[in-house]
Amino acid sequence: MSKRLIVNSLVLSTAIFIGAGPYVVRAAGFHADTPTIANVDLQRVYMESDAHSKAEERIRDFGIKLGQRFDTIQKLQFLGAEEISDLSVSLNVDKQTEADTKKIADITKLSSTRTADFQNLSTKLNLTDAEKKHLNELSGYQQSRGQVIDRLSKLYQAAVDQEEAKQNLHHAPLLR
Repeated sequence: MSKRLIVNSLVLSTAIFIGAGPYVVRAAGFHADTPTIANVDLQRVYMESDAHSKAEERIRDFGIKLGQRFDTIQKLQFLGAEEISDLSVSLNVDKQTEADTKKIADITKLSSTRTADFQNLSTKLNLTDAEKKHLNELSGYQQSRGQVIDRLSKLYQAAVDQEEAKQNLHHAPLLR
């Protein structure tokens, strides 16, 4: 190849680069559109939604209902563990039957009778052997009552916790 051909090619290439340079630089500044990515805080959306407030209301109502039932049981002083269990079951069924209502009334009456017996026997001076035995039996109910009420309290709290977990899982499945 001749020297002149190489020089001409070099000059022509330089001219093209000089002429096209601004277009190349301008084209380099443009980028293809990238998709927009949105970040959504689902916890915040749930916390500000009606679903959250309704779930909180259902949990609160459930807790109040169980609290009232627990208070009913706790007021009855002279009941054994089985009687407390039966009363709790009857109070907490979804739809109380006549048998449940009767059982609640019978256990409440039994507790009232025992309370009256305890008050009468504890003020009496000379007790017969049968009365002493009955008084000891009534005292036994009071002594074991604390442990039974503590266990019942834990069961009720577990029921409230379970309801809270159920409500949160039911209304916020995306938060897991």
